[in-house]
Amino acid sequence: MDEGTVDIYVPTTKYFRVNRLTFRGSKYTGDCSSLAHWYYMNINVYCDNLIIYIHGDFHTTYPNPEHITVEFEDGGIRSQRYHMSVDANGMFYNQNLMGA
Repeated sequence: MDEGTVDIYVPTTKYFRVNRLTFRGSKYTGDCSSLAHWYYMNINVYCDNLIIYIHGDFHTTYPNPEHITVEFEDGGIRSQRYHMSVDANGMFYNQNLMGA
């Protein structure tokens, strides 16, 4: 009898909360599900009850493109600050900061 392995991807519902912080007089008011999706798919798929902290609204820091500044809290531990931009499909991605 032959044996083998296969990876399967089963749909799972993940939960998140968002803390929108005012910075320089503005606050991001858009949809945050793409931010949660990015975190679960790129950082920790096993995380439960993610908290997303968004600092202000979209802004530009030369020479990088427009982005929002985001921290993620997983299990009581906050991440570094990420600069998240939106791609052509409307999904967030982490910017590679130039000169950093």
